Amino acid sequence: MTSSIHEQIIKDLNYIAQNNPELFTEEVRASLENLLSTLPDDLKDIEEISDAIVIWVEEHPQIHNTLMKLPISSSSERGAGGIPTRITPKEAKGLLDNIVRQSKSSSQSKTSSQL
Repeated sequence: MTSSIHEQIIKDLNYIAQNNPELFTEEVRASLENLLSTLPDDLKDIEEISDAIVIWVEEHPQIHNTLMKLPISSSSERGAGGIPTRITPKEAKGLLDNIVRQSKSSSQSKTSSQL
């Protein structure tokens, strides 16, 4: 079982957030946080979240360009026996929430180290 394209988009965004936190400026973070707040809690399909992320990414050229440069499956997560793990809509929203929180703490530590 391989990750769907929808799951891969979410995983790739998470990969970029972890490896290129400087792309998640305060403005970008606020925009992602806004997107997250518009997603209903009872989503049944990962596709809805993925589609919203694709639209969001197109509005943020630096993140879009970085995504386009990623090799295919560069961030795929594998479970026991090397089997790719599947993510649920709830887990996808959790990943987006983590991106927002991590980029906030990264931004705050940069600010305090510059003082």
